Amino acid sequence: MKLVKASGFVETRSSHARKIVWYYKKKIDDCFNYHTFLESSNDELINLLKLLSVNHPIKYNLKLESTFKRPHVDNLSETRAFKIIAKEIFTDKDIRNVIEKDFTRFLHEEDEYIGKGSGFTLEYMDGLLLGVYK
Repeated sequence: MKLVKASGFVETRSSHARKIVWYYKKKIDDCFNYHTFLESSNDELINLLKLLSVNHPIKYNLKLESTFKRPHVDNLSETRAFKIIAKEIFTDKDIRNVIEKDFTRFLHEEDEYIGKGSGFTLEYMDGLLLGVYK
């Protein structure tokens, strides 16, 4: 994922004769919170999923990768990924509504993680990983 330098979703790998394809959107701008990053990714993700599901149904999953740190403690950071389980998309499915629910879940998971009293706070967001299965 460190090799991704471009903005937007970039294909990073595929397997099983392209039946599984992975895309990654690296956070490269100055957005400092999940809401802003997800909002800026929304339309591009929806358009990509629409394009990929035109000819046949697909499944997709999302993973939002971040690094958290504990303030005032040196060298204590933790890489954390919030995941959305694989879901089906058919050509007639309302993709926008599905993605909005996924993004709401990400925000809820972040709130739960920070609210557990661990003392960790968001240091930076790495990016959003999209897996697409034919």
